[in-house]
Amino acid sequence: ATDTSGNSMSDTQIVTVVDTTAPTITSPNDIVLEITDNNGMLVNIGQLFASDQVDSNITITNDAPEIFHVGDTIVTWSASDFSGNSVLFTQTISIIDTTSPQIIQPADIIQEAEEVLSNLIILENPQILDIVGIASITNNAPEFFPLGDTVVTWTATDDAGNIATSTQLISIIDTISPSITIPEPVIVEASSEQENYIVLDNAIAQDKIEISLVTNDAPEVFPLGETIVTWTATDTSGNSMSDTQIVTVVDTTAPTITSPNDIVLEITDNN
Repeated sequence: ATDTSGNSMSDTQIVTVVDTTAPTITSPNDIVLEITDNNGMLVNIGQLFASDQVDSNITITNDAPEIFHVGDTIVTWSASDFSGNSVLFTQTISIIDTTSPQIIQPADIIQEAEEVLSNLIILENPQILDIVGIASITNNAPEFFPLGDTVVTWTATDDAGNIATSTQLISIIDTISPSITIPEPVIVEASSEQENYIVLDNAIAQDKIEISLVTNDAPEVFPLGETIVTWTATDTSGNSMSDTQIVTVVDTTAPTITSPNDIVLEITDNN
């Protein structure tokens, strides 16, 4: 400042231009991916873009891991200018498991019956495939299996809670014929040539499951001579077994006769 007499005085003022504005950013989107490898997945997380009013060389960093595992991973991005202004952004990388396990179909089982209701079957676990891991394998099999078909449902649950089911058919069959013990052969004296009444003893039949019917083809009356009677035992599964019994009607009784009287005559002709 100078007056009209030429006297002057000076002082200084500091003008400071500062940069306190953080860069502006264009952030990458969150990412959701289905898991393909339980050992870890490489993920292209994209790129964060930044701009600044002053600095054209923005430093951009993130803390992303090399590989990602099942679950949510928070990636923190940072954009900084040369004045030290920075902005942070978080990106979520979600590795999910929505794929159900694969059950390799267990083989159906066919087994001969030992009982009607209480047949023991030892089931082997089916093979289960899953990327993440199996939490449980269950089935609804009964403790013992009845005669006939039983459908067993297997359920596999993986570590992510995904469920798969598969069915297995257990068939308990009865293909074994019953045994039959027939009565001893019968020999009776004839009382008629064609109509001899004979009461036959019963045959004895046995089966692992159950006998349904025991029959024979004996006639109502028997003729003189030999008759073959066929006995048949049938179980409840339709299996049958037959054997034969011989019934013989014999005639060992001699005839009865009425003889004529003795005759006495006086000779009348010597020729």
